[in-house]
Amino acid sequence: MSKNWFLLALGMTLLWHAPAFSQQFAYVGNSYDKSISVFDVTKSRQTGIITGLSGNSNGVAISTDGGTVYSANDNGTVDVINATTMTVSKTYTISNTNSSHFIEPVLSPDGTRLYLSQYNTGILSIDPRTGQLMGSVTPSNPPAYELAEIAVDSTGTRLYAGYTNGTIVTISTSTMSILTTTATAIGSIRDLTLNPAGTRLYIVDGSYLYVYDTTANKVLNTITTANNPSAVRVSPNGKTVYVANQGSNSVTVIDATTNAATALVKVDSGPTYLAVSADGNWLFCANSYGYDVSIVSLATNQVVATPAEIGQDGSTRQPAASGYFIAPAAISSTGQLPETGWWWNPQEPGIGFSLEVKGLKAFIAGFMYANDGTPVWYTASGSFNSQRSLTTNFVQYSGGRTLNSGSQQSSQVGSVGTILLQITSPTTGTLTLGSATPISVQRFQFASNGVAAQSAMISRDNSINVSNAQSIWNEAQYLANNTDVATAVANGNIPNGYYHYLNSGINEGRVGGLTAQNGWWWNYEGGWGVYTEIQKNELFFAAYMYDSRGQAVWYISQGYLLSANTYTGDLIQYQNGNTFFTTNKTATVAADLGPMTLQYTDGKDAAWTLPNGTRLSLYRYNF
Repeated sequence: MSKNWFLLALGMTLLWHAPAFSQQFAYVGNSYDKSISVFDVTKSRQTGIITGLSGNSNGVAISTDGGTVYSANDNGTVDVINATTMTVSKTYTISNTNSSHFIEPVLSPDGTRLYLSQYNTGILSIDPRTGQLMGSVTPSNPPAYELAEIAVDSTGTRLYAGYTNGTIVTISTSTMSILTTTATAIGSIRDLTLNPAGTRLYIVDGSYLYVYDTTANKVLNTITTANNPSAVRVSPNGKTVYVANQGSNSVTVIDATTNAATALVKVDSGPTYLAVSADGNWLFCANSYGYDVSIVSLATNQVVATPAEIGQDGSTRQPAASGYFIAPAAISSTGQLPETGWWWNPQEPGIGFSLEVKGLKAFIAGFMYANDGTPVWYTASGSFNSQRSLTTNFVQYSGGRTLNSGSQQSSQVGSVGTILLQITSPTTGTLTLGSATPISVQRFQFASNGVAAQSAMISRDNSINVSNAQSIWNEAQYLANNTDVATAVANGNIPNGYYHYLNSGINEGRVGGLTAQNGWWWNYEGGWGVYTEIQKNELFFAAYMYDSRGQAVWYISQGYLLSANTYTGDLIQYQNGNTFFTTNKTATVAADLGPMTLQYTDGKDAAWTLPNGTRLSLYRYNF
């Protein structure tokens, strides 16, 4: 059995205008005349206006592909707008609501839910494809008879609402139920936004900027800006905070690490709403009293344009751009996202991370070592932005299932810090912990040419025959999906489609046949799981569990499959490798726990037999 495990796998923003993906657009709702002004960000000018809305727009949200704009209106309707033709395609009248006046539309990161704050009703969740009301929540304290400022985190699992009495409410988006209600000394909340990691909520109340810890549910800092702060947004990398000061016609630029102001940008009269482009180069400031939008170059902190078109016919086009009127830039091809698999730095043996990507969402588990040399692991989840970067918090758990115990409840014990994963290609990138120096990471290729694109047949022994490829291999499906392979088999050039898949097809990106899925598996207990990847006919396996002290520990195994659905190999634990803060330590074997077996019953179900004979059912983890 091979033990060659070593470097194993370790806001408001801007959408591309579909379908070109070459221009960036902002959509600013206007009061009184049922219209939305459209701005070309890179050209710093207004390019058009969307008319014919069913009500006056109080703000917009934009789909992840940039093709659809949702306008939340003052009469309780939502207009669905084709961004290419700039016309209203349909209108939703949301049922089961007893009042009008929507504000603060926010789209979930995966685009499956649209959240709205509504006067006299609370916060609503609707299906943006159909307009169906999926759920609502009405806090009893503070009263429902007001509008909440809202923001959703990058995982799409938590929604934060701020009220005029300073109360912060945390909401579970899956159940639309209240998780926490926190009374603060903040005044009447006028705007709020989350940093990319979801760890800090930035809030303005007309007097100060507040930094709120979303884990501890408390205010950490109170920062003085200029007169009457009315809006706040954070840069895509989370390093800079921008505050619009309505009373002084300015925007304060704040360093998010030091909480110190670094610049003051003068804009037009009454700045009330803000947005930052996804590339971090531009700031849009909608000015309620100037009836215009100031566009600021963030490279120079200078206003480059204040288009007059929005107010050219007087106050009928006063901007009302609540919410996230510039949305996250879409990624034109999922091929530009990182591949699911094991990632590592060849110069940092013994640590790495497993990464699974679904659309823009990612689930990560990193493993390394504590200062005393014992193995530890951390998990994180989040969504990639338009720059193919993900910022999130690496957290650690304790007290869950060990190899020799039954089900045990784990608990979160802390965080190693915020990580930034920046992708430069589907198989390369950089990883940064906090303010440390970025390290290069790449997809771990544990099988010969296992992840390399290659069209020629690879010469190697075919240790797996289709006759024992059992339930996770579908020979007929593979041949049907790959007619050239079917022809080669019929002509006797290769023995079967399974042979082709092992020796060439996996590298060519062929589909069909193998149904077992690479990625995360669990058994619904929570708090632990395993990660598997098959390259050719080799399997890499890691289990994220706990030791007898309740400390997080991980185990790995690597080797050849016995058949298309069965693997047996030793389960290994290592020690004394690199921590996040030390380098050049070579890990050593702490224990060889003996043989384990992994048997797939189909692509989403498997059985794991531990070295002690315990058999655990595993299922694909959906996130």
